Amino acid sequence: MKIDLHLYSKLSKRPSIWLLKKIGCAESYAEPAELYRIARSRGMDGVTITDHNAIEGALEIAHLPGAFVSCEVTTYFPDDNCKLHVLVYGISEEQFREIDKLRANVFELVSYLREEGIFHALAHPFYAVNDRLTVERVEQCVLLFKYFELNGDQAAEVNEAIRRLFSRIPISEIERMSNVHGLEPGFDEPWRKVFIGGSDDHSSLNVANTFSQVENASSVSEFFRGIERGEVSVEYYKPPDPLLMAHNIYGVAYQFYGRKFSPGRMREYSLILRFLDGMLRAEPLKETSFLKRVYFKFKRQVNPPPEPPGKATLSELIQYEAQKKISSDPELSRLLDEGESSSSETHKEWFGFVSQVSDRISGRLARDFRDRLSGANPLEMFGALGGAGALYATLAPYFISYSLYSRGIRFAETVEKRFHGDATKRVEPKVVVFTDTFDEINGVARTWNKNVRLAARSGKKLTVVTCSSAGGREEAGPGVKYFKPVEVFETPEYPEQKLFIPPFLEMLRYCYENNFTHVHGATPGPLGLAALAAARLLKLPFYTTYHTSVPEYALYLTGDRSVEDLLWRFIVWFYDQSDLIFSPSLATSRGLVSHGVPEYKLRLMPRGVDAEAFTPARRREYPGLPAGKRLLYVGRVSREKNLELLGKAFKMLSAAEKEARLVVVGDGPYLKEMKREMEGYPCFFTGYKEGEELASIYASCDLFVFPSATDTFGNVVLEAQASGLPVIVTDKGGPKENLLPERTGLVVEANDAGALFQASRRLLASPERAEEMGRNARLYAETRSFDKAFNRYWDLYKTSPPNAFPKKDSQSGDENGSESLIKTA
Repeated sequence: MKIDLHLYSKLSKRPSIWLLKKIGCAESYAEPAELYRIARSRGMDGVTITDHNAIEGALEIAHLPGAFVSCEVTTYFPDDNCKLHVLVYGISEEQFREIDKLRANVFELVSYLREEGIFHALAHPFYAVNDRLTVERVEQCVLLFKYFELNGDQAAEVNEAIRRLFSRIPISEIERMSNVHGLEPGFDEPWRKVFIGGSDDHSSLNVANTFSQVENASSVSEFFRGIERGEVSVEYYKPPDPLLMAHNIYGVAYQFYGRKFSPGRMREYSLILRFLDGMLRAEPLKETSFLKRVYFKFKRQVNPPPEPPGKATLSELIQYEAQKKISSDPELSRLLDEGESSSSETHKEWFGFVSQVSDRISGRLARDFRDRLSGANPLEMFGALGGAGALYATLAPYFISYSLYSRGIRFAETVEKRFHGDATKRVEPKVVVFTDTFDEINGVARTWNKNVRLAARSGKKLTVVTCSSAGGREEAGPGVKYFKPVEVFETPEYPEQKLFIPPFLEMLRYCYENNFTHVHGATPGPLGLAALAAARLLKLPFYTTYHTSVPEYALYLTGDRSVEDLLWRFIVWFYDQSDLIFSPSLATSRGLVSHGVPEYKLRLMPRGVDAEAFTPARRREYPGLPAGKRLLYVGRVSREKNLELLGKAFKMLSAAEKEARLVVVGDGPYLKEMKREMEGYPCFFTGYKEGEELASIYASCDLFVFPSATDTFGNVVLEAQASGLPVIVTDKGGPKENLLPERTGLVVEANDAGALFQASRRLLASPERAEEMGRNARLYAETRSFDKAFNRYWDLYKTSPPNAFPKKDSQSGDENGSESLIKTA
């Protein structure tokens, strides 16, 4: 015998989901008779309805074969009002009235249910109905209840944890719990639990998706006797996942609006309403007549929807994009024509539809925001932001479902740790890194490309998520996941760096299904914001890296101090959302702290160099390099690298040292202008180089000069030293921390062409000193291997949970026991 033991009807008034409360929606709009029909049509031998604190729905079908009266009772622990839901079955109206009187106190309620011999079970045991559920309360529930529900609207991982933890609890644990809580179990064999199953359906879309089955039972009474003997199994037609829950929420909301506005015959001639009826209502659509099929085909193909106006409302955009999608999708056309879909996984079809439509609208809104921003009208800019907020409000069912599922999984992990203590297997980090730059030519991209390769080589679970204009690139290697962006923008001052608007719902689904333990935002752009949102929804720690001094770059490129200030406000807000911030250098850390980023969150991110690839052994007469004393610069050829200053210093050096030659390796927006500026001087431009060719150029030069005052790290400084070159850097930014002053190189005052000239001349004039520094530089670089740095970086994911990080005491300045990155370094 099969029965779905958890169903709601229109008589269940007050919803648990805040979104449905917000719009004034009831918990369900399902007709009791329709629920009965659907359950029987899907193979259920018995049918019951478990409305919240109400039995009217169950009474409406009580006269039908196999039906019986049940209820989901909201009850409380009296001392803190921690809320529980208890399923009670086969009750009379008189018993319900008494239950309703006693439900304010779970102890009194359970005592009455036992006295009356009423079969009852704790619904969704790990779902914190009002956010007050704790491990201690779970232990009390173990003593109060023998029967636990495996819920069809909770994560499969949570149901599995409940089954694993409660299948057979050691007698010693029962005794410990009883002593701790002063509570004696009121039933035999309290260490042995029995599990039942129900769909927890609110919309009638998932009736009988999860059900309880007792073999050889031919009546409801035999069914429950079989459960009491433990002869029950919980079966699923579809594994519970967030898409099912969200589909349920959309279904209830749609049915609410259908009742409120009563579209009537309009739905027979509306593409969108007919499609929504097919997706969000359980009853089959009426068969489409030949004339209506012709009409719908005309609407789809001959009479496409008109393009909405430039300042269209969100509602107009949704209707336009939805109709466009429906008209172009063969499967959705089949639904319109034949009244049914060929797929049994409607919740996945609905997700695909919502995701694609929302992506199209996100792209429109992003373009609108860019256009209004460029118009310098702040009021219009906020109007565009309002449209984006309204769009994401329409996606709230997915945000809610992913959040609730993840919260349940995190709570199940907490309970399991308490029950098993040190015996719990330690979960190794499984990290997803979101980055706005991965295929570009810059230090951030190179860092994460190297980290992905090192992770794969050492068996670490690291995945980089990024966007590519080509979309889901087939050539992506292990550890890299590409998504096709919703929209791509170029930044006027930095055309090589594109901004990708990501397909957020698809990314959220990917992160949930891959069970990551940490979310890392490598950049503070659109992908970084997507990382932050995913971490918050999935209840995962959020780590970030501050690779690039964006505000300082912006000031350098635009000359506008207000732009720098605005970006600092954003940077401080973004990084303050982090549980940990990986900083490439102490100088960068101090800069962040000075602008308001909490110091206790900062950790130095270990960085290394490939001392096997970059080595003095690669020195040779490289084709194209000029004869003479070669000064080398490697990196992006752009103004923010202070290359104009380097040009001035080299012109002075060229006049003083006739054999001095400047070699510039790299590409960028300043390249053409720099070539013009250096015309007539012994300055050579190689373009972008990598691999063995780059390593040979390094080793074949004599001195490395890096004039930037804005870099946060400067990995090229380590590569140069690994190649046996003395280096010259400025006293601002992170590169000065990548050498030993006066031993492997020199540190000069930033933005001072004269200081750069004097340091370069000093080393060129003293070849013995330069060679000694080069030897020291090589020895120093050998201590900074990639493997060592990567392993130290990976250990940062194994530190204390983010909520355990102490906060700085503003009164005393004490770190409350935390390690101060700046002070200890």
